[in-house]
Amino acid sequence: MAHGVDKKIIADRFCSAIRSYEHEAVIQRQIAQKLFDMICRNVDAKETLSIAEVGCGTGFLSKLIYENLVLKNTHNSLWLNDLCIPMGNLFKEWERTCFIGGDAEMIFGTNGRTMQNKTFQNLESKSFDLIATTSVIQWFENQIVFLRSCNKHLADNGLMALSTFGPETFKEIRSLTGVGLEYFSLDEYKRFLQPYFEIVEAEEEQRTQLFSSPIAVLKHLKSTGVNGVRSLDGTKVKEEDGYEEFRWTKQRLEKFSDDYTRLYSSDDKKSVRLTYHPIYLILKKI
Repeated sequence: MAHGVDKKIIADRFCSAIRSYEHEAVIQRQIAQKLFDMICRNVDAKETLSIAEVGCGTGFLSKLIYENLVLKNTHNSLWLNDLCIPMGNLFKEWERTCFIGGDAEMIFGTNGRTMQNKTFQNLESKSFDLIATTSVIQWFENQIVFLRSCNKHLADNGLMALSTFGPETFKEIRSLTGVGLEYFSLDEYKRFLQPYFEIVEAEEEQRTQLFSSPIAVLKHLKSTGVNGVRSLDGTKVKEEDGYEEFRWTKQRLEKFSDDYTRLYSSDDKKSVRLTYHPIYLILKKI
């Protein structure tokens, strides 16, 4: 279960970051491209495909799928979903594309509960040849249950393509604040998912992004909506014995900046680093 996550805050933060996300989310764009390359190795674009993307955001992966798998095959269709409903405005003109706003854990959930949108009320009988999601499921309350439930929405031999983040992600932030999401390792994903899927491809890597200062790191998190963790918003951090307030006071911010600079500066001391730990999986329905 994601640690300290509030779905309303997540939606608000990502909606607020729509304009800045395209420029700021450099790593996420690279991850989407790599995941799409993996999809292309495992999908026959000449076949008729029904495709769904969960958590499409501003469309890094969506655009690659649309331009290469939908526009080039008039029989293919694309269903897009995002928690941030205004994202749908970005895809209004796309052919054979349907956008459904809302919580994917509800929409694709194991019991299909609270189907408020009529388009998805018949999801129980809907199957997809490909379900894709990139840089999203780490925000879910129970991502493993979600991924397992996607199995029933796949056609026979259907594929699930996903990228998410591993435990080294934002290790600099977590070491100094104690704040962060709960991440699974690649081996844990394999163990959780193998009873439901054949693991076709599995990869992980670490990518580092450089910033001019620790304050620039925090601004980057805000500009990409990543400060949806309540504690980074200055509200609450869950601890074993309850909740503790966490606020960015002037003193705390100064100490964070000093410690971050001292511990996580680049080799030339002109910038500081932030670590991403992407995990990639191509899964086939068993």
